[in-house]
Amino acid sequence: MVRAVKRVKVHRDRFYRKWFRPKWANKRIPAEYATILCGWRFEGVPLGSSVAKQERAVNTLEKYQPRPVLALKGIEKHGWHLKRYAILAEGKMFDETVVSAASQEALNRLPKAGSLHDEQGNQGVAFQIIHFANVAVVSPVFYWQWASVLARLDQMRASWQTPTHFQDGAKEVVGCIWEMNIVRFEVETWATQMLGGSKSAKDSLPAYLQAFAPSGPDV
Repeated sequence: MVRAVKRVKVHRDRFYRKWFRPKWANKRIPAEYATILCGWRFEGVPLGSSVAKQERAVNTLEKYQPRPVLALKGIEKHGWHLKRYAILAEGKMFDETVVSAASQEALNRLPKAGSLHDEQGNQGVAFQIIHFANVAVVSPVFYWQWASVLARLDQMRASWQTPTHFQDGAKEVVGCIWEMNIVRFEVETWATQMLGGSKSAKDSLPAYLQAFAPSGPDV
């Protein structure tokens, strides 16, 4: 009787391994994956926990790749000197119609232009970035105020369905990493050209307006 029971169990196990057991179960699985299959990370953090989710998010962040930067012709209107840039995400094409709509919206939103020598208001000098990003067209606008302070408008954003119709974006957002590369250049250039030289502000302005951030990868 005992032998019969053992024989049935052996046949049953063989039948299970042949027809029901997954193929990967017969292979040697690295400890890292084995612990994940069991529902736990190797460090003992449950897969469903917020810590594990944060770890996966950090490990899957998109790798930074430089994007092409285009130096556009500046605009002088309503007392403003507006420097302009365009950034192109991968697969996005430059569109002059979109740029024109973004610049017009920026001029509509900027405050009244002040005097270049007025340290109590803005200097009438601004720069705009039109970013042909993956999710939308985003256009941050910055302007110089009180001689050494960088002010900004609320983020402007247009969907790819209506790329010339700019509305308010996220108010708390200053800019993405590609836009901040340009902002950093503009701050350094303003400090050296406008505030660091021996020339007057009027004589220094042309050099500032003609200096542009590096173009980045080829378009």
